Amino acid sequence: MVLWNKVFILIMTRTMLPFLLEDLTRMLAMMILDNPFPSSVRSSL
Repeated sequence: MVLWNKVFILIMTRTMLPFLLEDLTRMLAMMILDNPFPSSVRSSL
């Protein structure tokens, strides 16, 4: 049972890892792209 759980977790992480990495990179890119602009707009306003 424990071995099956490990195999299942391994398969799930293998299949979900690309999606998680894509979401993480997208969030990071959005943070990097969004953060400078609002602050510069606020300072200019």
